[in-house]
Amino acid sequence: MTYKIKTDTPSGGIMDETELLSRKDHFLLFVEQNRKMVLGGLFLIVMAGAIGGGVMWYEHRQTQEAVELEGQAQAHYLDRSLDDVEQSKASVGKAADLYRQILHDYPRTVPGRNAVYLLGNSLMEQGDYAGAIEAYHQFFEQYGRNAMLQGLVRQRLAYAYLLSGDREKASQVFTDILSAPDVFNKDQALFELAKLEEADGATDEALTRYQDLLEKYPASPYASEASLRVQVLSPEEEKTESTEPAESPESESTDEESKKPEDE
Repeated sequence: MTYKIKTDTPSGGIMDETELLSRKDHFLLFVEQNRKMVLGGLFLIVMAGAIGGGVMWYEHRQTQEAVELEGQAQAHYLDRSLDDVEQSKASVGKAADLYRQILHDYPRTVPGRNAVYLLGNSLMEQGDYAGAIEAYHQFFEQYGRNAMLQGLVRQRLAYAYLLSGDREKASQVFTDILSAPDVFNKDQALFELAKLEEADGATDEALTRYQDLLEKYPASPYASEASLRVQVLSPEEEKTESTEPAESPESESTDEESKKPEDE
C-alpha cells in the first residue's frame, strides 16, 4: 500500500508531493502518464521528417537527371557542323528531342523551365516557326513570371512571327517588350520596331523610334546605327541647316565693302 506525503504550506494548506517535483520530473511524469500520445506524436514527427527528406532527395535527383539531359542537348545544339547542313539539322533535331524529354519528365525543375525556351530556339533553327511559336507561348503559360527570360523569349517570339510572315504580330510582341517591367532588351525592341516602320514607309514613326532609342539608351550597341538612320531620315531642311556653314564676319564685311559706291 502506497502513501502520499502531505506537506503543510505557509498558508496552512496541504501540498501534494507532485508539486515538489522538478520540471524534469514533471516532464517524465507526463510522458509516463501519456505514453501512447507521446509515442504517437514522436512517430508523426519522424514520419514527417522522413517524407520531407524523401521529397527533397527526389527533387534533387530529378534536377540532376534533368541537368544531365540539358547538357547533352546543348552539346548537340552547339557542336553541330556548320558546313554539313544535313548533319547540322540532325544535331538540332536530337537537341529538340532531348528538350521535349526534359519537359515531359522534369517539368518542375529549372532545366525544365529553360527547356521550353531552348526547344523554341531549336525549332527556329529547323525552320519550324509554328512549333517555335507554340513553344514560346508555352513558356509564358508555365513560367511567365520569370522576368530574366521573359524579354528574351518575347524577342524570339517576335522573330518567329517575322520569319513566318506575320509582321503585325511581330510588331505587337516588340511593343509588348517596351511595356514589360524588368526586361533588359527594350533598346533592341525599339530598334526592331523602327526598322519595321521604316520598311513599311512610316518614316516619321521610324524616326521617332530611332530618336527615342538614342535618348533613352545612348550606350546601346544599336545607338550608332540608330544615329545614322536619324541622319538619313531627317527632313531635308534640317539636314541643310545642320550642314550649311555659318557665314564668317570677314565674309560679311567683304560683301558690305563690295556694295559701297565706287566713288567712295
